[in-house]
Amino acid sequence: MRKQVYNDHALFGALSPFELKAAAQIPGVLLTAVDTVRSGPVIATVAHFDRVSGRHCLLHQKARLVGQARLETAPDGA
Repeated sequence: MRKQVYNDHALFGALSPFELKAAAQIPGVLLTAVDTVRSGPVIATVAHFDRVSGRHCLLHQKARLVGQARLETAPDGA
């Protein structure tokens, strides 16, 4: 069985001017340190965000971004 490399699904543009697509880049500033030894929560704040057109503000400046940092270890455990 061959591993599928390409996505067979069509890509769609935004359906609304108020839509934020996956993988959108949001400029942010970290509020918590990122621990490179173990996984844990990461909190940041939006530095500035505006659509290219400038007509709609989807994320306000200083909105909180909450995520999870995952530790990726080498296969040999090193």
